[in-house]
Amino acid sequence: MKENRFDRFKFQPFINDAIQKLGFFNPTEIQER
Repeated sequence: MKENRFDRFKFQPFINDAIQKLGFFNPTEIQER
């Protein structure tokens, strides 16, 4: 369980970056455009 939690925390920034690239992180930006 500890390893799974650590892996999730380790990949968190990677997931955030992917979401930002898709535009889900900042939906307001898409609306402005």
